[in-house]
Amino acid sequence: MNTDDTQKVEAVQSIDELTDEDFTKPTRSVQLPELPENVAQAIDTGGKPVVIKKSIFEKNRDTHKELTPEKSREILSRALYNPDLVGSTQKRKRPDYRVVIQTGDKNAVVVLDVYAGKENTEIVGWREIDAKGLEKMKKQAEREDGQLLILSPKDGSAAALSALPS
Repeated sequence: MNTDDTQKVEAVQSIDELTDEDFTKPTRSVQLPELPENVAQAIDTGGKPVVIKKSIFEKNRDTHKELTPEKSREILSRALYNPDLVGSTQKRKRPDYRVVIQTGDKNAVVVLDVYAGKENTEIVGWREIDAKGLEKMKKQAEREDGQLLILSPKDGSAAALSALPS
């Protein structure tokens, strides 16, 4: 903690600067590089920096033991800086949570808390899911009145999955 009781956060210029220890024996909270503008707008960060708290590094380590530091860096990089899908899957239960997903053989997923009352946009967790897991997320979004949007890599525009022809 800082002397004024605010959270002490160390900024990194790249996901590659996250150390193996950040994932295995965390000792710090980290501010990540700025999100691409289209991603920040799509998930409504309000221009706030994205932070991974020390406690979240610990939680993710304990919850997703299968993730190596290298794999965690890959997931964070793919989902945060080049997502295909963004949105809300738990709109009723967790209205301030957003997901960013880069699809692929394994889908990279990062969950963020964009609550306006916080000084940062906070990462809640990250993981990989298969095609079945992605379908479960889509169904959860429908059940919870949420929505996943397809984010265009070219111009940053977004379209609802339900609005696109199958």
